Amino acid sequence: MGQDKKSPKSDQAFYLGQWVDKKTFRAFVYDNQGNEKLADSYAEFESLTTSGIWYASKPDVSEKIRKPKDVALSDSK
Repeated sequence: MGQDKKSPKSDQAFYLGQWVDKKTFRAFVYDNQGNEKLADSYAEFESLTTSGIWYASKPDVSEKIRKPKDVALSDSK
């Protein structure tokens, strides 16, 4: 299996930065809450990820954590 991005074969898919064989493809998909589901085939993976509910990689949790706002305290009495 070549890693050349310019010449994919029809039996391969580009998944997370590399070419993989569609015949033996299995991967987890994730929703916005980080729940995971196993896609047993490339067709199922493609169907799930195009639904808009499931994604190929886990959501970035750091974006969901709210940072406390800076509050300026007055020195006046």
